[in-house]
Amino acid sequence: MAYRRPFTLQQRREAMAALRSYEKHRQLLRRSYPPSDREESATYDQYVQAIEEMRQELLRADRTVRVERLNRLDAEARWLATEYWRLRIGKQ
Repeated sequence: MAYRRPFTLQQRREAMAALRSYEKHRQLLRRSYPPSDREESATYDQYVQAIEEMRQELLRADRTVRVERLNRLDAEARWLATEYWRLRIGKQ
């Protein structure tokens, strides 16, 4: 979803659902598919960082949420999750 101004309660709900999904996915990766080399580890760390930055942005009041940054972080988290799987599958 592309977040926009004004940042509404509905958008916050959707962003929080996405954040929870990323958190569950992060836990699954760490527990079941831990990084096996430096490249995977670096990608995983960037993924965790994007999730944390997204959480920090969502702690802001609705009127101060930087939607451009939130959109960038959401896209970055999705891309990093995909990149992690690409790296994992490429080794098999």
